[in-house]
Amino acid sequence: MSQFRTIVHVDPLPSPLQVESKVYFAGSCFAENMAAKMQQLRMEILLNPFGIIYNPIALAEMLHMQKTNTQIPVSDIFSANGVYQNWQFHSKLGDVNPETALQNMQQAVLKGHQFLQTTNYLIITFGTAFVYELPDRKIVANNHKMVAGNFKKRLLSVEEISLAWNTVLAELKSINPNLIVIFTISPVRHLRDGVVENNLSKATLIQAVHQIIAKNAMCYYFPAYELMMDDLRDYRFYAADMLHPNQVAIDYIWERFVSAYTSKDFGDFQLAMEVLNAAKAHQSFHPNSEAHLLFKQQQLEKIKKFQISWPNIPMDDMIQHFS
Repeated sequence: MSQFRTIVHVDPLPSPLQVESKVYFAGSCFAENMAAKMQQLRMEILLNPFGIIYNPIALAEMLHMQKTNTQIPVSDIFSANGVYQNWQFHSKLGDVNPETALQNMQQAVLKGHQFLQTTNYLIITFGTAFVYELPDRKIVANNHKMVAGNFKKRLLSVEEISLAWNTVLAELKSINPNLIVIFTISPVRHLRDGVVENNLSKATLIQAVHQIIAKNAMCYYFPAYELMMDDLRDYRFYAADMLHPNQVAIDYIWERFVSAYTSKDFGDFQLAMEVLNAAKAHQSFHPNSEAHLLFKQQQLEKIKKFQISWPNIPMDDMIQHFS
């Protein structure tokens, strides 16, 4: 029988992600989609402490700053439309008060520094190989909607990306030798760069990632981009903007991640947590009724059984909700 789709094979991860693993997500907005799945499961994660970052050089610089717990000089803060910002951070960390902005950014550095010491996995999502450079050739993570004339836009080379990441991975392994790094390429299309330019950018990122994982141990590639482009391959799997994957696509890519990259009990864990989350979201019209009180008692029993299997997942707020 003919198959009218391309099934993308995903190699299993040699060291599967466990329910109680610590996971650091960094990169484009697609990283946030995947991280949201683990947040719903109450796993211990850190997501983009500097905010969303799309280009691989800025991501490498972020991790270098966190590894060294860099102290941000006041001279790196500047006013952009009345808000104090820094070229390496997302605009959301800025503030009208320069001291508050600096404090927000320094806390983000410290948060990353502390998490990197013990995290089991680092999941990196590259979004684009196009970067914006200042006159001093510094590559920014965010242009903070400043005038385009302040920057030079250019395409990174494969060699630039590989060199930056070979360097920062060596730094990270010096403080966390057992760190497992998973690279992905965001399937989000950057059509503001142009259709041809977007494809050139993604091709550059894919080639760079494969050079990086060939040179560095315990580094792997999860084909999120290929799952979107070659497996799903249809506009019905895009959001209304025709650029971002819709929820159906996100769920499918997540399912493929779980099946190839997680431990054998992860599926049971996810199902049990989804049942409890749905119960917690339930709103009764008659909260004092005998039926609802029985429902709450049943959920407490489910939580007790859940905690026998996964004792380190925080459930205090859920227990309080049903008590």
